[in-house]
Amino acid sequence: MKDKIAIAHSFLVILTLLSCNTNTPASAEKQHNEYSLDKAGENKSDTARIKFLDSTTFNFGTIKAGDTVRHKFFFRNTSTQPLVIASATATCGCTVAYFNTRPIPGGKTDSIVAVFNSEKDMHGFQNKVIAVSANFSATPFLLTMYGKIN
Repeated sequence: MKDKIAIAHSFLVILTLLSCNTNTPASAEKQHNEYSLDKAGENKSDTARIKFLDSTTFNFGTIKAGDTVRHKFFFRNTSTQPLVIASATATCGCTVAYFNTRPIPGGKTDSIVAVFNSEKDMHGFQNKVIAVSANFSATPFLLTMYGKIN
């Protein structure tokens, strides 16, 4: 009987430890604000890197249907190599992104401007995503704007 209780207790302890998740959305967001190329055998210092100065997400709160929201996602090229943003594509036609098409020198700061044009018949929670491609990775990184429309 003692063995069954000990096994049950051990199971509960393991289950409790496995279910703990210390990553809140804010802490997870802070951990993923820098992107760089990391190919096997390639030195990261020789590739462009981008680090967002604040966040890659923006909560625009509550707006009225028909309102427009603009937000600048500020970043720095943290490498010595030029950073080139190739594209910034939104998930729908109501959101667009503007960015510098010229190479951004190492150490320089710039921004990507996201503009969300809510439509008069839009209501409820909105989540708009912009996929950004640059010269340091084959995989785009994501910028997100979200909020509620009354």
